[in-house]
Amino acid sequence: AFRLDRSLGARAAGGAVLTSGGSLAGVVVSGKDVNAFVPIHLFRPILSQVFRGEIPERSQLGAHYLALEQIALAEGGFGDLGGMRLTGARMLGLQAVRPGSAAARAGLQEGDIILRANGLELSGGRDLAEFVGQQEPGSKIRLDILKDGTEKTVEVTLDRENR
Repeated sequence: AFRLDRSLGARAAGGAVLTSGGSLAGVVVSGKDVNAFVPIHLFRPILSQVFRGEIPERSQLGAHYLALEQIALAEGGFGDLGGMRLTGARMLGLQAVRPGSAAARAGLQEGDIILRANGLELSGGRDLAEFVGQQEPGSKIRLDILKDGTEKTVEVTLDRENR
């Protein structure tokens, strides 16, 4: 059970989200048209860098993807297969794989399905984003992918997030 910090009111962008026991669970951050919850475990590495006087860095893959369960109905289903499918969003101007990115250097392409990251089964888009965000920039990860119907493993050296 979670609750918002009482001092924040209904428009809680930027506010703390607490567990029922009073521990910090994360914060609500605001974007252009939406508020989103960011769990505290994603902030810890960044806050540690800030408190040490460093410029915060995050890793990035350089790919846009959707969880298979998000697109299964639109494309006829994927059975019991779980993971993330690399897909662009033309209306938003997003490419599935950004040229020159870590994903591009590893040979990932639109339509590839990322099944596992370092052996971790992926079941939702946040799983991969959280996993990548917890890695150090420049670190190597192993992705098990489904490419053209064949499962294979690729090694990816993660980029630093562009600021």
